[in-house]
Order: sequence, then C-alpha cells, then structure tokens
Amino acid sequence: MAGNKWFISDLHLGHNKIAALREYVSTEAHDIAVIQGLQIVPNKDILYILGDCFMNPKGDEAKQYMDQIPCEDIRLIKGNHDQIDGVKGIGGLFSYVYDSKMVKICGHNTWLHHYPTAYWPESHTGAFHLYGHVHGGREADLNRMMPGRRSMDVGVDRAMLHFEHPPMPFCDEYVYEMLINRPGHDAVKGISIAEQDVRARSDYELSYSNWHLW
Repeated sequence: MAGNKWFISDLHLGHNKIAALREYVSTEAHDIAVIQGLQIVPNKDILYILGDCFMNPKGDEAKQYMDQIPCEDIRLIKGNHDQIDGVKGIGGLFSYVYDSKMVKICGHNTWLHHYPTAYWPESHTGAFHLYGHVHGGREADLNRMMPGRRSMDVGVDRAMLHFEHPPMPFCDEYVYEMLINRPGHDAVKGISIAEQDVRARSDYELSYSNWHLW
C-alpha cells in the first residue's frame, strides 16, 4: 500500500530575492531550511511539489538539491519558473511531471495546480484544491471571494505560518483535517457536498478494510 502524500510549493531554492523576503540572513540559510523541511518526508511516501523549485540553477545545482531529499518518489506540478526541457531542464529529476493532477486525499478528490483557481475540477461536488504561486498572500482575499472554499495554499511561505522552523510540507491527513469541515462554495450538482463527504468516507474506509484483509 502506498504511503502518505505530502504537498509543498514555491521552494525557490537559490533565489536571492525570495530568501530576503522570507527574512533569512542569506540565500544559503534559506536553502538549508527549505531542504531540512523536505527531509521529514519518509523515503517511501510521495512528495508533490506544486511548482517553482529552483531559480536559474547552474550546472548540476538542481540535482545537488534533490539529492538531499530522502523521498524516492518526488512529483512536480509545473510552475511558472520551472524549465522542464532543454539543457537546463529539470524534468528528469522527478518521478512524474504534470501540468495539473487530481489525486485522492483520504479518499477525497483533490486537484493540484500551481495557481489558485476559483472553480476547479469537481469543486461542485466538494473536491479539494491545493496550490501555490501566491506566496501565502492571497488567503484573506480568496476567503472573501469564496466563503467556505475547500482550497488552500501549500507554499513554503504558508508553511512558515503553520509550522515551526523548518517550513515542512503539508501531510495528506493534515490537509484533510484542514478542509473537510469547510462547506464548500460550489455545490450545484444536485448532491450536496455533505453527501459527497459521506460517500467518500465510506469508499475510503472500505478500501482500507480490504487492504487489511491481504
């Protein structure tokens, strides 16, 4: 059975300006802290990075960063700073590279994208949405525009507010607990979001029980 899923965005390793905005004394100190946070992910779990990993890495710098992360299955959702192909392309450093991706969190549909979105696939049936890009600076605006929304920023800047040093990725169970009790803002398909939750929980519990029979 697969391990837990973890989510983080906007590492910006090697990015002098972002390191300063995050109030680190140097870019090196920033990069060490971000990597330390990623090192908590067990090697058999899955780590999703929702874009913007590095800033203009030179030579094998990107690989040197990645080699410090013990997780063996790191998947990238492309961000606006990520060059995937070509001489400086980073695509080969990841198990998979996606533009966006629907995954399950505790049996619940969850859409991953670099950018925050108002209406995402299955938002009308209560699906979650995880994103980055906005560096923790738009949560209040999005809450006003979409009260009860089931979406959240999982970027490093947001992680710095949720966790003590170092900024850690968000575990799937933590995300589930953060979002499951929100009512959602887009229930329009005839089946209430509450009923969708009941069905998702039942499916998850059934699959978990079946796994234990092996």
